[in-house]
Amino acid sequence: MTTNEITQLNIRFDELMEFLVEHVATKDDIANMATKDDIANMATKDDIANMATKDDIAMLDAKIDRVHNDLMQEIRAIRSELDRLKQDLARIEKRIGEDLDVYAEDIVDLKKRIKILERQVREMHVA
Repeated sequence: MTTNEITQLNIRFDELMEFLVEHVATKDDIANMATKDDIANMATKDDIANMATKDDIAMLDAKIDRVHNDLMQEIRAIRSELDRLKQDLARIEKRIGEDLDVYAEDIVDLKKRIKILERQVREMHVA
């Protein structure tokens, strides 16, 4: 083999290697390729056709905002009613406390009167 033939062979080999590098998959390329499961889980044309549009999402967002606002209004009304009930309860508790004080005074007074009556009854029996 002549030097010229060897040079031509080297050039041809380099061209072949360049072609292989450009057009043949490497181990990393193959490892990163989609699997059958990946492809099976991809969206179909029908899936894509049935996906929500920007307008659909905007309408849903507006609906969520309305529901949120309605719920917040209801929560404010419930809190207001709860505050009113707390005030009523505080008034009732105060009134019960005052009534209990009056009842306690009445009981003490009645006990004194019963003692007086019992003493008078004893005195009448003795006499």
